[in-house]
Amino acid sequence: DLGFTDLRLEMLTVRTQEAQVELSMQFDWRTPVDPSLDLMISSKPVTLAVFKDIFPTPLVPVWIETKLFPLFTDGAAQLDRLRLNGTIGQMKKMNRPENAHVFEMRLGLNQLKALPEIPDLEITDVHGEVDIRHGRLLVSNVKGRFGTSALTRGTLNWPSLTDKSRRYTLEIQGDFNLEDLKRQGTQPVLPPAIRREISRIQGAD
Repeated sequence: DLGFTDLRLEMLTVRTQEAQVELSMQFDWRTPVDPSLDLMISSKPVTLAVFKDIFPTPLVPVWIETKLFPLFTDGAAQLDRLRLNGTIGQMKKMNRPENAHVFEMRLGLNQLKALPEIPDLEITDVHGEVDIRHGRLLVSNVKGRFGTSALTRGTLNWPSLTDKSRRYTLEIQGDFNLEDLKRQGTQPVLPPAIRREISRIQGAD
């Protein structure tokens, strides 16, 4: 027993030909039955393919890898901040509201393609910012193109990812062709309420 109660790594920079990742960490085991970890990771802009390879998926909520990442291809991403700060017990149960503060992430997206496996619905030149903090998901400054339509500004505000009510606010601005909107209304990733609203559009001039 060396008597250590914590381990600190002030800053570690990992460089490869394709990426640069920086991380800092503090591991505190003064409470051995449930030690705590404060881990921060950031990266320079990299291609989305490289970003998916270096992203620490074992440390984050499963839906980021299984639901968010498959929606996008091409383009670039920058991890401005990923932070895990809490006890190991809390991290194992991040889906609980009382542990929502443990995980934070701020991510920038640039020139991506969305829904690449659905050719008629593919959205190109996608830009945006993803921010997860205290259980809230905010997707802002979203831009993109589909068909002959242009999304100039989109915002998704999901106040609580752990709330069973699944309440959220979606705002979009742009120049839209009605036929394009009707096709987008068949997207399986859209919430049912939005698909129903789009399905009410009857024809386009």
